[in-house]
Amino acid sequence: MDSGKTHPALKFMYWQKFCWDTKNLPVGLLNSTMMEGKPRNEIRNHYIFHKLGLSKISPYMSNLMKAYEAPYPSPKYKMGCRAMPSHVPIIPDQSLDAQKKAREFFNKTDKPFLSVFAGDDPVTNAMEQDVLKMVPNAISVPNIGGGHFYQWTKPKELSKVLSDFIKQ
Repeated sequence: MDSGKTHPALKFMYWQKFCWDTKNLPVGLLNSTMMEGKPRNEIRNHYIFHKLGLSKISPYMSNLMKAYEAPYPSPKYKMGCRAMPSHVPIIPDQSLDAQKKAREFFNKTDKPFLSVFAGDDPVTNAMEQDVLKMVPNAISVPNIGGGHFYQWTKPKELSKVLSDFIKQ
């Protein structure tokens, strides 16, 4: 299957399945991949070390990866990370009523609302226009870059955007 033509919802379902099925989710690798910009071959090679249970001696293990792995002394502590993607509603269920109420609230609210997106995040790129449509009074700022974890990769830029919003 050509991943470039795969529907985003299907990609996300694959992601949910991968997270749920992977008992020892490579949390450090997954989080650092979007932040460090490592070459694909290094990511692949570290994943091989990880699958073999040798990630601690992997020559591809960065300090950032170690930091993200630190809270999990064994795979049994990673259940929250594994389950989190499955909590994102993708099929009609009881969460739809709550989502509908939230959308109605945001559509009518006059409370200040700041919309900040990275612009280069494969996970949230498609959501920006939906948020702006849902919240008519949203203040939208130019994309700040930095990928999915822009709060870590662009902290100064995000801090400035937030400070400016609060000052206004």
